[in-house]
Amino acid sequence: QTMLQHELVHLALGEWTREWTPAWLVEGAAVYYSGETMKEALPMLDDAMRGGLSLRMLSSDSRLRPDNRDSLGLYLKYVFSAHVVEWIARHHGEPKLLALYTDFGREYPPEWGSGDALDYSDERGPAKTASRLRLTELMIQNYLGRSLVQMEAEVRQWLRSEIARSRR
Repeated sequence: QTMLQHELVHLALGEWTREWTPAWLVEGAAVYYSGETMKEALPMLDDAMRGGLSLRMLSSDSRLRPDNRDSLGLYLKYVFSAHVVEWIARHHGEPKLLALYTDFGREYPPEWGSGDALDYSDERGPAKTASRLRLTELMIQNYLGRSLVQMEAEVRQWLRSEIARSRR
């Protein structure tokens, strides 16, 4: 049932989901609004964050993908994404979270429509990756009043307190 709810959230938000919407926001919103908690994975998340799992990395792709068929790593990307979205909802409110999400659907990375020599047809190519990251940084600044780096630091601090609380 939870998986069905997760997919229904994707359908509900599909009108505003674009290929430049960052993966952490797309999947994190689906997990958050479907009611999945994923709290049981918090202890493993600390190791994943120390191992390089980052908001910046997840902002440059439109889909969460496994690294070398690593299903645990993929699961932890979902856990991290869900908690980032939860942090936004708790610290900025759900209206701000939804406005951020829906406005990704209204924005269009200007580079994607340009006629320059970069290959924008490659979903994971350097041109789209850089463009997606720039748009994400701009949107976070505009909606949450902080840089992506600042937001990640705040999310990580909050997550570490959540992880410590889960171990008690």
